[in-house]
Amino acid sequence: MRICSVDVGTTGTKAIIFDEQGRILSMAFREYPVICPKVGWAEQDAGKVFDIILELMGSCIYNAGIRELDAVSLSVQGDAVIPVDEDGKALCSAILGMDNRSAPQAGWCDQEMGSYHIFSKTGMRPHPINSATKIMWIQQEWKEIARQTYKYLTYDGYLVRRMGADGYVTDMTMASRSMLCGHLSGDWDRQMLSVCGIDRSVLPDIIPSGSVAGRMLRQTARQLCLRNQPFLVIGGHDQTCAGVGAGAVVPGVAVDSHGTAEVLSAGFRRPILTEEMCDGFYPCYHHGVKGQYFTFALNHCGGIVFRWYRDCFSEEEKRRAGAEGRKAYDVMVEEMEDTPSGLLFLPHLNGSGTPYCDISARGSILGLTLSTTRAEVGKALLEGLSYEIRLNAERFRDMGIRADDIRCVGGGASHDRTVQLKADVLGQPVSTMKNREAASLGAAILALNGLGYFKTVEEGVSCLVKTDRVYYPQKEKADIYSARFGLYRQTYHALEPIYRYWNKGMVRSL
Repeated sequence: MRICSVDVGTTGTKAIIFDEQGRILSMAFREYPVICPKVGWAEQDAGKVFDIILELMGSCIYNAGIRELDAVSLSVQGDAVIPVDEDGKALCSAILGMDNRSAPQAGWCDQEMGSYHIFSKTGMRPHPINSATKIMWIQQEWKEIARQTYKYLTYDGYLVRRMGADGYVTDMTMASRSMLCGHLSGDWDRQMLSVCGIDRSVLPDIIPSGSVAGRMLRQTARQLCLRNQPFLVIGGHDQTCAGVGAGAVVPGVAVDSHGTAEVLSAGFRRPILTEEMCDGFYPCYHHGVKGQYFTFALNHCGGIVFRWYRDCFSEEEKRRAGAEGRKAYDVMVEEMEDTPSGLLFLPHLNGSGTPYCDISARGSILGLTLSTTRAEVGKALLEGLSYEIRLNAERFRDMGIRADDIRCVGGGASHDRTVQLKADVLGQPVSTMKNREAASLGAAILALNGLGYFKTVEEGVSCLVKTDRVYYPQKEKADIYSARFGLYRQTYHALEPIYRYWNKGMVRSL
């Protein structure tokens, strides 16, 4: 069997063709921009993303030397809202998950129903990341767009519809992240729809992860030089797909996924809807595995922080990398000292993630001196990202969510030194995977299950998911990082009043 797995991220898309044994036959990747027209806004041209996806798929098909695909399966970024017309064409830019413009709508939901009441019904507490608050904002602020909207879709439903899906659908993992889906019923919740002022008719149908949504349009298949029309499989949220692709389908296994955002995720067998979960902004939504639930800790600025650092401060490393035919990231990491930096970095460049979810927070570097080097600042960025993971891993354990076996996937798992740094900061072993493209592999496993090749998702994981190397903490460094983590835990709270003052000043100046 041949599965083309498309992993649609916030800043880039990767297409990979797998066979039924999980072997990669070909791969292609391309970055694209996030448009920020105002402070706190984050948009994307969904039509251009679709065009790029077709180009990447065409490249993969050509390089693999094949003329037929059994299926296309999707792993998609969470919570982007795309209003479409009756033909499935986007009416405006996608409003991305990291967009904060719907903060007033989230606040209104909190006041109207209460955060914990909403969380207990839907597994999501009011926040601008939620699709529900974005739809509310569109209906209140972009009334002409709302008037023309036939459906509000996320990337899964938008892309399969453009490729030829029979109707308008979304998968259970994405629907249960919207704040509009009842966590027990698995369907759109009437009370939430009523309170938010959203009509059921503008929402897609909910289908299980791994379901076949139709076949690719003949014209699109011909454009890709395919002789057949492959099945279109609706995979799921990229984090749940990464959970499948890294084996987080049993208690105790957690996944550290380092992409545009950095996410620590874990699955469990029964919903956890405690006040502690709600207070920490940890969602409780459906896993890609039937009957399981999923949560994650989120730092909006993971890999995108290092991309910002590369583009703004690392021209020399970029020049060297280009001359040597290497990645700038590898050059940057290799230039860093092996010892812990003397700095503390808070990676809150787009507000803080869990457990605070403070959109007024800002990125901060503490401890700068005249002897601080650029490489030391880069090292501090990586340390700060790891401190955030440790902060959330400890919260997980306090809530009864085990993170004994942390598996690193994504770009952050591609360099030995960065993975070793993570083990040192966390103070526990972490491992990498033989196939580090976990979200793509997870989407392929869901497709193989949906097409009947595997009887269950768990069977697919057992056959195709394997760990590679285990990195153990180095005691001397781990002791230093453990002591500094005590300072790190205090830093956000110490700076919070300054962030709020700064945020008010920014609002007044606009």
